[in-house]
Amino acid sequence: MTSIALARLPAADRLLPNIEANAETIMAAVDDLYQLDNAVFFEGIEATPSVPAPPTTELNRAAYLWCNYCVGDIQYAVNAVIAEFNSHGIVGPPDYTDMVQITLWRPETLAIDGSFITALNSDWAAVETAINTMYSNYESLFKKG
Repeated sequence: MTSIALARLPAADRLLPNIEANAETIMAAVDDLYQLDNAVFFEGIEATPSVPAPPTTELNRAAYLWCNYCVGDIQYAVNAVIAEFNSHGIVGPPDYTDMVQITLWRPETLAIDGSFITALNSDWAAVETAINTMYSNYESLFKKG
């Protein structure tokens, strides 16, 4: 992998499949980034959590709790690999300073309106940018021909 592209949430009825698919993509990228880090620094590979399937197909309390759980796990996993890369100096242009950890919006209700969709899509953009920046930083430092 050298980059990821996360699907944006188009409508409320796609919420659970959208989160599940993006979470799987993110966790696979986190695992890949740990493997790249381990190939250089030989510290062992962190265990990347798997994404549980949604407990329901309905937008109810179980779905709400699952959404919050997934967003929390995604934030934790991405921030952990950011910390790992920062600890090894895998940083990039323009100023070669540590990457800032991400803070994701968590759903506060399952009343899905335009602001909910916008906020979740902003989460996907933030995660996508962070992961793609880590791939870019790694390649600029270790993949020069």
